[in-house]
Amino acid sequence: MTYKVEKSVSEVYTLRWDDHRDWFLQATIIEDRGYLALHTSHGDWQYRWGSPGMPFKQFLTTLDDSYLMGKLGHRDFFEGDDTVKQIKHDVIEKRKETNISAEDARSFFDFLTKSYGIDTSNVEIFHRSLDEGIGRDLVEKIYGEITYAPCYMGYDPSLRYFVKNLWPSFMEELKKEVLNG
Repeated sequence: MTYKVEKSVSEVYTLRWDDHRDWFLQATIIEDRGYLALHTSHGDWQYRWGSPGMPFKQFLTTLDDSYLMGKLGHRDFFEGDDTVKQIKHDVIEKRKETNISAEDARSFFDFLTKSYGIDTSNVEIFHRSLDEGIGRDLVEKIYGEITYAPCYMGYDPSLRYFVKNLWPSFMEELKKEVLNG
């Protein structure tokens, strides 16, 4: 078995917040590899960009939140609130054309509210709860079958929190460094 060894120099940035003592961010950058690793109080992420098109640190300062989250995470977190809101909206919109009575719609809203507090921990449990009782009948009237009911997926809340609250401070520091060359 043969292999090749390559070494790179990395820089490690550590940020701690005075007003949030439990927050920390440790960012490791390997500039010549386009590599960023993040170890934070809110989670750990890493990504490697092959061709950023400009010096890597400068490139990092140009990233918008959506792009950054797309590289660091996946939309695999079930957004129960948004899903329930959309289903309720669809019931209201389609009530008359699908012959859903006001009483059935109200019962379904109650069902969604009760099951939401209990059974929206993940998408499979939520779909199972929709597939029971009055849920099944109304879902079939509106969507045809359960697989066509809306299901909103988003980024993990810890990643969203990191990008909103910790990343901007790191970018302030990196921008200062990039400007001062």
